[in-house]
Amino acid sequence: MTWQDFFDNCSEWADSTVKSRISSLKEMGPVNEVIEASEYISEECGNALIRKALALGVVFRPDDIAKLSENGPQDEIPNLIKIALKNKFRFSKDNIEMLYECLPFENEQFLRDIDKKQNIGYFKELDGEDEEDDEFDEDDDSYDYADTSGRKPGLLEKLGLFFLVSDADKKRRQMKQERRERSGGAFSSVTSRESRYHIGERVRLRSNRQEGYIVDVHGGRYDVRLDDGSYHDFLSESQIERTLF
Repeated sequence: MTWQDFFDNCSEWADSTVKSRISSLKEMGPVNEVIEASEYISEECGNALIRKALALGVVFRPDDIAKLSENGPQDEIPNLIKIALKNKFRFSKDNIEMLYECLPFENEQFLRDIDKKQNIGYFKELDGEDEEDDEFDEDDDSYDYADTSGRKPGLLEKLGLFFLVSDADKKRRQMKQERRERSGGAFSSVTSRESRYHIGERVRLRSNRQEGYIVDVHGGRYDVRLDDGSYHDFLSESQIERTLF
């Protein structure tokens, strides 16, 4: 199996075929093609492709990692970041911004440590903006809607989860929208499509069966906030399915 054959056809294969073809790859194309291919196959297969790329010596630089975080599979991104740091690569403010916007919340301290060690200044600016916002109300429980107790959320909690959106969530979405506007229409081919799902719908990730709500729609792509508080951004319609309460 050559890389060109895989790259040209992977989006049309079933997951089982993609996995088999990934295992048989003996070479990889340029990193931008690896990232692009990972976006058009399932999340599970995409992560397997990234691992295979690493095994075959593909180098992911900070710009590549940031791009992958926006639209591609995310399981290997912390490892990619560690490898980039080991290789003495420097992350830019735009890199950190993209990673912060796209990765689950549990990665924030990791990104803050990189920001501080490399003297990037992104979080210093972000925290400065936060200080100018309205004073945080300790009695406002809208900041505590992520269920971290390990138990399954009840019906009322699920109903309330989507509507109790914190200022942090709103800022995150605003930042993403501003980035898309600055991109000069890079998403136009996607946003012109009619969406199958809509904001507020409850869905399940096909890859790991986790459930959550759609919080933003970009044509045929969706941002989903899971019940555990994490985000999955720019998911395709093939990666999610409707679910009942």
